[in-house]
Amino acid sequence: MCPATSTPKASDLPDPSLPATSAHAAFESWAAGAVSRKRMHLCPRSVKQYRSTWFNWVAWLPPHTPWEKAAPEQVSAYLHQLSASATARQTQPNSSRRPASTVTQRRYWRMLRDIYAHAVVMAWCEANPCAQATEIPASEAMASMILPAWALRQLQDGILHQASRQAVRKWQDVRNDALLLLLLHTGAKTGELVSLRVDQALKIRTEKHGEQWAIQIDGEKDCQQRHITLDEPRAGAALAQWLRVRQHVPRKSPWLFFGAKSHVIDGKRELSPLSSKTIFILVAGALKAHLPPNTFEGMLSHAGAEAIRNSVLARWLEAGLGQEEVMRRAGVAEIRAVVRLDRKDVT
Repeated sequence: MCPATSTPKASDLPDPSLPATSAHAAFESWAAGAVSRKRMHLCPRSVKQYRSTWFNWVAWLPPHTPWEKAAPEQVSAYLHQLSASATARQTQPNSSRRPASTVTQRRYWRMLRDIYAHAVVMAWCEANPCAQATEIPASEAMASMILPAWALRQLQDGILHQASRQAVRKWQDVRNDALLLLLLHTGAKTGELVSLRVDQALKIRTEKHGEQWAIQIDGEKDCQQRHITLDEPRAGAALAQWLRVRQHVPRKSPWLFFGAKSHVIDGKRELSPLSSKTIFILVAGALKAHLPPNTFEGMLSHAGAEAIRNSVLARWLEAGLGQEEVMRRAGVAEIRAVVRLDRKDVT
């Protein structure tokens, strides 16, 4: 989401003499300046979400309390009762709902602060209630979402079972299975998956297992340059099948995982790599399709490739793989990046 942290400049604002005391007019005036200022710049999607949150804040205020008369304690109470499941829509406290993260609370505190600062400059209210309200503290490092081993197994089995039942498979189906299984057995980051080229999928021979598939990840940092072998034969088979199928896709691409959209490079039209958003949708869809409904109290609706990555790294640690080897496979230089995932209580 685009940031919203700067204080309005008088030069950016409309004429203060214009009457605009309604909550609607106050927000639209602030948003117009926020969109136009380069240092702040809100995108349309953020404006829409902030508008919804602003009007829910106004609706949450006690009856007969106009928005311009809100008190600091009301700001604090509103922010602390937000729920994670409906952050911008929750208007009444409900202890049964999971509270919003401090990151989300701070984001909306800054929004309210800036709108009221704008209103003070415009002389629409006397004081900014957020200036005296208790600011939401910066969040501590939050525990990463880690799926238990049974969930990873069930996810893989579900993907393979679904593939075996499809009489006719589109090339996108074969691609998706290969990508998901590759993620499940490499713990690669989303950015690494989208930037993989076809020549980074390698067939190697080992003394113990014979022929196996591996990927070579070429990151910007030394620690991100790494080679990961697919120890699961079915993951290697899915990758091999995709490499065969992709050869028959009409338009070519150097990317290992590409989408249907294309672009022109050096006068030639090539299929573009998958976007991070597409990978998130694929992972979220697979989790929803292959894990039991209401698993993990609804948290799966926000889970993407990062949750799978964290889970894979945690399972490696649980299986007794050394921290240094997990760091190598993960492409990280600091041990704390994997120590925080060493949670043996998750089974």
